[in-house]
Amino acid sequence: PALRVIGNILLGSQEQCEYVLENGILPYYDELIKHPNKAIQREICWSISNLVTSQKVIEELIQFPDIIKTLMKILESEAIDLRQEVLWTFRNIFKNGSINAIDQVVNGDFFEIIKSILQEGHHDHKCIALEAIYYLLETTRTVSYT
Repeated sequence: PALRVIGNILLGSQEQCEYVLENGILPYYDELIKHPNKAIQREICWSISNLVTSQKVIEELIQFPDIIKTLMKILESEAIDLRQEVLWTFRNIFKNGSINAIDQVVNGDFFEIIKSILQEGHHDHKCIALEAIYYLLETTRTVSYT
């Protein structure tokens, strides 16, 4: 229940998200996302997807590379409910993050995983993955490469 309460707080204002972040939630999420209990993992993934609504928050998240690595492992897994929350997380990062943050998150494996989801995944997962790609392209479109 406590994880659900924090997740609900993270659905609130940007100030509430930043308050939770400033009070040190990410080190706990770094550990709990690896918990063997799938219900706990689901709550953490849902909370992270709610948390990544601003560049400031996303910049804090990428300071915890193990969280990103674990999210990638979950994205590769067969756990449908976890996978969906992770897709929302990446979609929100691509929508709200800086090009630097996106560069920190995306690696070669990411595109292979997304390709697999688009070819074989659940319908809802395909829709979220396509939105994530859209926001990724929109963000990178505004960057001029010289």
